[in-house]
Amino acid sequence: DSLERGVFVLLFAQFEREVTEYFNDARNARSSNPDWTRRRGWDIPTYNSRRIPFETKLALVLDQLSPSHRQVMSIYALRNHCAHGGNVQPVGSIDQLVQDLYTWQAELRR
Repeated sequence: DSLERGVFVLLFAQFEREVTEYFNDARNARSSNPDWTRRRGWDIPTYNSRRIPFETKLALVLDQLSPSHRQVMSIYALRNHCAHGGNVQPVGSIDQLVQDLYTWQAELRR
């Protein structure tokens, strides 16, 4: 059970890293665009911080109205529960998580 939780957290961490890469690519491309209408909102100092919350990065690379966004945020809450010692909530199928992570990764946009 604790091994399963550890794998769950590590797998989701890989997805978090992917979200960060997509976010960084989008930010860098848009904040350096000479056209202000394309750059607008992406060149604010907050987005250049290393401490941008996962939820913010995700909202900028995955449609917040999509079912996937809701699913990711649900799994993210479970990931936080597990990563901070929680062992009450079951993590479910690791195989299903892997499939979901691939699906969500395919939906990320720069």
